[in-house]
Amino acid sequence: KFNSPNITANPAVVFDVDETALTNYEIIHASDFGYVREIWNSWVAQSTGPANKPVKRLYDYFVKKEIKIIFLTGRTEEKYEATFKNLINAGYTKFDTLVVLSKEYSKLGSAEFKSDIRKKFTEKGYNIIATVGDQYPDINGANTGLKIKIPNYLYLVE
Repeated sequence: KFNSPNITANPAVVFDVDETALTNYEIIHASDFGYVREIWNSWVAQSTGPANKPVKRLYDYFVKKEIKIIFLTGRTEEKYEATFKNLINAGYTKFDTLVVLSKEYSKLGSAEFKSDIRKKFTEKGYNIIATVGDQYPDINGANTGLKIKIPNYLYLVE
């Protein structure tokens, strides 16, 4: 599908971050597959989460095709710098933008937040050809293009 010469003008792909672009298995395993806010925040601040290798290969493919990359995550505003740094450290060095969960969206569910952000990018002239995520809220809603669901055996977001 992506080899088609008819890819639209200003194509973009939206990637989720946690358990999609980056894997946090190390800290999740160390936390006995539970969630402890302080441990999680410390992990994120370190900016050392490795790339999810199959997703990184997909990202590299899109970058080679000169398709814009948008990272869209439920991580909050105070984690923006650490997330940006982590993406760079993991090899995601070429991307158009990183969008985190702002206070404006904090009361919405993940699917509503991500759908609304994709809509805003579409209104700015981006043509989203695919959305990649490990949770259904990452890929559901409007303006997704091809939905690429990555398996997540660690946790479920509804």
